[in-house]
Amino acid sequence: NTDYTILLDKSSPFDESKIRILDELVSAFANNPENLNVYNIYCHNQLGQQANHILTSLKLDPDFWRNVEMILEKSQSTPTKFFALQVLDEIVRVSEISMALKILRIAGKHFLIKKRKELEICLDISYETG
Repeated sequence: NTDYTILLDKSSPFDESKIRILDELVSAFANNPENLNVYNIYCHNQLGQQANHILTSLKLDPDFWRNVEMILEKSQSTPTKFFALQVLDEIVRVSEISMALKILRIAGKHFLIKKRKELEICLDISYETG
């Protein structure tokens, strides 16, 4: 069994191993039909309750947003990326304007990098077939 509480441990850096654990936790939570969403007040099983506690704690952590860019780049899970965007949304909603702009810049950078890579792939394919 995975110790999901490692995600709350600030004494070790938030790295790719923690992203894999986050992917696993979000996936297990999202794939359980009893858990309607990450912020459900009542979860029917122990994993759901633990996931709810950990994911809510991460979302409310005022410094966790700093990991969002890495999560968006390294996560293999769409639900995890959605969770990361929810973290950004929450911090932008409650932050002062200068902080919100910095956060939006990070999110915009990730989006532009992804679109550039997609365009490069399309161009490579068109040159190969053309």
